[in-house]
Amino acid sequence: MAFLFIFLAKITILTFNKPINKFSILTKGIFGQRNKEYDLKEIKEVELSATYQASKEGDKIIYNLTILCLNGETIKLNSSTTAVSPLVVRTVPERVAGIKIANFLNVPFQERQPQTISSVISAIKTSAQTIKNNNF
Repeated sequence: MAFLFIFLAKITILTFNKPINKFSILTKGIFGQRNKEYDLKEIKEVELSATYQASKEGDKIIYNLTILCLNGETIKLNSSTTAVSPLVVRTVPERVAGIKIANFLNVPFQERQPQTISSVISAIKTSAQTIKNNNF
């Protein structure tokens, strides 16, 4: 009996080249490669967003590292999922990478955390009060 394994994983290489003012994303896969280039001067900021996801299998946080451009374009660098454990404090590799990229490019680093229950309740109360005050 023989087994055939085909790996469809992709390898992504990010290059930030200050001398030529270019940022490129090279994606290599089993079916070829793709290269996309951007001007470094178009980068507005580096952003790490975290989204909380609850399920039967366990709670997770999904981290997305993106570059936001001045023209409004969003360039997704990666995404990873981490199981949530209240007893473990871990360093988020995407946060470390995002800070390094932002510092290298001399642009702001923004971190967007998942909303807490108290912040959602506060927003609902504020909206309800605004509606009540404006007689909607």
